[in-house]
Amino acid sequence: MSAPPDDVTIRVINEGAGWRLECRPRFEAQMFRSGRAAEAAARSIAARFALSGLGVQMAVEDQGHAILGTTTFFPLPVPDTLNAAPAARGGL
Repeated sequence: MSAPPDDVTIRVINEGAGWRLECRPRFEAQMFRSGRAAEAAARSIAARFALSGLGVQMAVEDQGHAILGTTTFFPLPVPDTLNAAPAARGGL
């Protein structure tokens, strides 16, 4: 198994009144009312980064910044459709 990716880091942090989603180095922080919504958004963002060839480390933290859980999204190979033969692109 290869080493965990370090292209993108996503943190879901309990702030008491809500949950903050931080994504570095890509986005500004976002706030959510529920941890479930914040974690679902984080997983969706991480999956999109993985599909674009970037690795992601995601962590869920409590108010004291103790890590409650982590998930690694390994980068998926990006198909080179621009240089593929026309038949491979669905052409003639």
